[in-house]
Amino acid sequence: MPLKRATLRLADTRELSYIEHGDPHGIPLIFLHGLADSCHTFDLLFACFPEQLRTLAYTQRGHDGIDLPGLSYRTEDFETDLL
Repeated sequence: MPLKRATLRLADTRELSYIEHGDPHGIPLIFLHGLADSCHTFDLLFACFPEQLRTLAYTQRGHDGIDLPGLSYRTEDFETDLL
């Protein structure tokens, strides 16, 4: 079953969608999808991890309808979004 998608507003007012599973206070484990994909790549995988972990995945800029053509798509920009 697909996990419910939520949104996160970044400091520059952009929004990214994400999915999350497990203990909100658990050790975070962040998943990054590949090109032309989304956070839902990991829907089934999240169920394989113990509830004590906090598994997260977000849809990166330029993917799954999050098209921001006016922005840069350098590796450093993706890193900044992650942080």
